[in-house]
Amino acid sequence: MANSWQRCAAADASSDARRLPVLRMDVDELKDYRSGHPIAVLLPMFRDLLGERAGGTLMWVQGHSGTLRRAARMNFAEGATWSEAEAGTNAPGTALAVGQPVQIFAAEHYNSAVHPWSCSAAPVRDPDSGRVRAAVTGARARQDHAEPARWGRSAAMLDAARPPVTDGTVLCG
Repeated sequence: MANSWQRCAAADASSDARRLPVLRMDVDELKDYRSGHPIAVLLPMFRDLLGERAGGTLMWVQGHSGTLRRAARMNFAEGATWSEAEAGTNAPGTALAVGQPVQIFAAEHYNSAVHPWSCSAAPVRDPDSGRVRAAVTGARARQDHAEPARWGRSAAMLDAARPPVTDGTVLCG
């Protein structure tokens, strides 16, 4: 966690709710990008997961409507960038940065806007090169305990599917 916070500070990521992650893609750009993306064929299998591409841009955000509304208030929405540099310490961004599973619980998030949330994420590696190509993450609002099984289940499903991902896509759930 300390290393993540140091990377966030070095990148001048915001640690308070005054500066939220940036929406980098509009609806049309995101639609075009997703339609040709290799992970799109797996979307039916991961309807309860979110998606993010290299650089931390969320591609798919799905879940309960109330949860989606709360998440959107902090720009956890399709087209937003959730890399550590943009959003501070957070599960998908940190999993991409360190290349290993992470759990971020409440106040461990660098940005105070995310403190009501707890998240887990695991990287997905290219089966040939071993390079981190994606991450799978799960997020929960106002939770009083972390769910280590959530990222493990998601990572196992992606590992079994062996998607042809080459650009750092991250699925989140």
